[in-house]
Amino acid sequence: MRNAQALSAPGQRPTLASLRLRAGMSQAQLASALGTQQPNVARWERNPGNLEVATLKKLASALGVSVHDVLVAVGADE
Repeated sequence: MRNAQALSAPGQRPTLASLRLRAGMSQAQLASALGTQQPNVARWERNPGNLEVATLKKLASALGVSVHDVLVAVGADE
């Protein structure tokens, strides 16, 4: 149920969680790919507002998406 809720509906802005799930990754797997801990990924998914540029780039690379896609997911394009 939680996974289904995290996936964004067509026309709806994606979230970090939906990008992660589309990449087929758990929070722990993404954390490992980024060299961080799973609680950090959980926190970023809940409140992505203050991510550093370097972190945004790492997220994009690990998720196989563009930095722009990550910026949209965190609401930085508004």
